[in-house]
Amino acid sequence: MREIKLKKIWGKWKKNKENFRRDYQQTFAGDFHDFGYVNSLEILQNGNIVSGSYETIKTWDKDTFECLLTINGHHFEVNCLAIMQNGNIVSGSKDKTIKIWDKDTFECLKTINGHNYSVECLAIMQNGNIVSGSYDKTIKIWDKDTFEYTFECLKTINGHNYSVECLAIMQNGNIVSGSSDETIKIWDKDTFECLKTINGHNSEKEFSPS
Repeated sequence: MREIKLKKIWGKWKKNKENFRRDYQQTFAGDFHDFGYVNSLEILQNGNIVSGSYETIKTWDKDTFECLLTINGHHFEVNCLAIMQNGNIVSGSKDKTIKIWDKDTFECLKTINGHNYSVECLAIMQNGNIVSGSYDKTIKIWDKDTFEYTFECLKTINGHNYSVECLAIMQNGNIVSGSSDETIKIWDKDTFECLKTINGHNSEKEFSPS
């Protein structure tokens, strides 16, 4: 009986979690302005630490761990960070944008628009192109060679049923994505076709008695 009740509760939550998350985000946006939780980390090519939090990015000295700089520019949480092959910083935010920051001056070089909702994750392909995953359920590939213009979106990949939460690049260059739909997908680095969907994470199992 307890297992059935728990499954019913989870089923109801699962059905409404996307709308809940969106409403929660909008309701408390102003209240969280002063919160200092850390959402993302990366290591710069010089060894210094870069962190993303609410609206800000900070760089930390690798030896003294003192804050060297606070970077402002996003208008909501900085969810993810990545380091480009040339050392520049890429950040993705709940404000729907991706920003490129100069590795030396930390000035914003480019703001990329294209996602309809929060940018949740980033990765850098072996050819240097940027991959982004979003709450809008899509993965986008951004052309590094069009940096001087608009950072053209080469491809929008559809396939996940919920938010794309994480990305990784395999040794052979293929893209791996993880989603709130409880799947992992492997995408071909050239055609961007889905090569494999991996199932195995199932949150309902957490409520089953051992």
